[in-house]
Amino acid sequence: MKVKDDDILKFLHEHVGWISATLLAVQFKVTERTIRSHIARINATEIRVVSGPEGYRLSQTGVTTIKTDQTSLLTNSSDIGEKVFMLLFTLNRSQLLMTDLMEKTFFSESTLKNAISNFNHKYKHEGVRIAVKTGNATVLGEEFERRKLYHRLIGNKLKQVSTQDLSFNIQKLIPRIPLDRLKEIVTVAVAQQDLIVNGYELNDLLLHYAIAINRIFRGQSYDELADNSVILSRPEYEITSKIVNKVSEIYQIKFNAFEVQALTLALIGKTITKNSNELKFQDLQKYVSQEIITVSLEVIADVDKEYDLQLKDSGFLVRFIIHVNNMLMRKQFKSVSDGSNFEYLKKTYPFIYDLALYVLDDFSQRLGLVFNPEESVYLLLHLGAFLNQNQYNKINTIIIAPDYYGTNDHILQQITTKFRDELAILEMVSTPSQCVTDLDKKLILTTVNIEAPASNFVVKISPIISSLDIRHIRQKITSIQHQLKVRTIIEALRTTSSSELFFVNQNFNAKQDCLIFGARTLQRQGFVSKNFIENIEKREKMASTAFGDVAIPHTLEMSACKTGILILSSKKGIQWDDTDNCHLIMMIAVNGADVKMFSMLLQSLISVLSIRKNVTILRESNNYEQFMSRMANLLTENEDLD
Repeated sequence: MKVKDDDILKFLHEHVGWISATLLAVQFKVTERTIRSHIARINATEIRVVSGPEGYRLSQTGVTTIKTDQTSLLTNSSDIGEKVFMLLFTLNRSQLLMTDLMEKTFFSESTLKNAISNFNHKYKHEGVRIAVKTGNATVLGEEFERRKLYHRLIGNKLKQVSTQDLSFNIQKLIPRIPLDRLKEIVTVAVAQQDLIVNGYELNDLLLHYAIAINRIFRGQSYDELADNSVILSRPEYEITSKIVNKVSEIYQIKFNAFEVQALTLALIGKTITKNSNELKFQDLQKYVSQEIITVSLEVIADVDKEYDLQLKDSGFLVRFIIHVNNMLMRKQFKSVSDGSNFEYLKKTYPFIYDLALYVLDDFSQRLGLVFNPEESVYLLLHLGAFLNQNQYNKINTIIIAPDYYGTNDHILQQITTKFRDELAILEMVSTPSQCVTDLDKKLILTTVNIEAPASNFVVKISPIISSLDIRHIRQKITSIQHQLKVRTIIEALRTTSSSELFFVNQNFNAKQDCLIFGARTLQRQGFVSKNFIENIEKREKMASTAFGDVAIPHTLEMSACKTGILILSSKKGIQWDDTDNCHLIMMIAVNGADVKMFSMLLQSLISVLSIRKNVTILRESNNYEQFMSRMANLLTENEDLD
């Protein structure tokens, strides 16, 4: 397929959020290398496409991807106050003349003072502020709070760059210590305890070390720290002591006791046992307390009851409970798990994200703790890895082939070998009349011409099963999977919605008014009980259900009297959160018997509605039938449903 630069720009414009190079390559039927070449050409004269760990998106402000020095990391910041703080934090001096600050940032004095005032207001609860006195700007606050804020701000910016650039920028903080050597020292020390650092957290840990080393070189060591004497007996403290001793020995840098404790806190919750994939359930008590095991099993039982997912797999439970143990350690020692690398997963896997929120909320209620919302992202990874691995939807298949010198055995063997994960062979017969199984809605592989119901999928194959036959079957499987999914989604939409649940241009002054209207309408029509609105609001408080022009409010509890979808289209739009003004609202109430349908429906709706032009098409519908007809067309055209 011949792809043009404008095609890629148009595609990115029509989608909300990041789009991976893989998805772009599939969309335009080219290689990822070709996509990268096009992006490079698009950005040759002006940065129009921003790249990051999740892929590409259109530049919102003309800002390029982050360059490879600390100054450029600051000049790309959208918040001038944060820019000033980060610049002052990295100075060798404790303060900077306002005239020098103006020269370095290219902003006027009045702009800088206003930005500093906004910064101080925004971070007033962080224990850090910027003071301007006698023409000088300086950062005030405890060293621990200053480092913590800098780590968060610089970390967020570093995560927007490629892995190679990320390492380069961390290296900029510690020019005297090779980053690869530091990484080696850390991993070796951790391995000596039969542990490994969670691969997603290693760079974050190295950033902690880089900031600490940078500050120590500048004479800004900790002179006190909150009492964390309990960590002195933990294995992470022993590991950290070995790391800092090795760094001190090689690079002549001294870490005091407070620095060692702070770096121990940075390590807690970031390690996993080397052999976690080989551990048996009965081995867990060597690493995790019985209380945590018991509570984790109770939470999983709740999930199974609410969502009918059958998560009691031994391998999954071992990894899950070890993760929960780390999560509780992070909570105990106030060590934050940074899941910002995986923010895009919330939109990519909305149902699994809901599961993660449910799990986190269940742990919170059972343990009486409030967890950092970032923990939900890593729970999503655990749940998603297991669920995706165990979801096989095989296509029921019948083979029709007159036997000729044992060719049937050859055909069956070839089909079974090549497509064991995709096809469920129900029968192999010589003629359609011999079929015991109903042919309707089945895949038929046949060596002879047959008449089959229109709802069937037929592939004519040769008796010797050539590579061409295999290719045709695989193409048909892809087509069937898509058609079956579209058919199922449309049937689900038809059976759960109606013209009585479809509204155009209702006027709402606020999001809350819209939620109350939707909940009361569903209650009035017998779909939900009166506490539905409370559960809707609870889910919204955890995380907004909006993405771009669309919101899909729903509850975590599958407790509806019957499953129903209320559809509301608004030309004016409803301000849903700080960034999203929604024009299409689909409120979903789910009965426990329909959980699997809800999972597929939520995923598919977001796949279609994340494309802006699709939302525009649906918004122009004047009635329910028109809306459903257009939705069916969009679902059919959307290849990403699979």
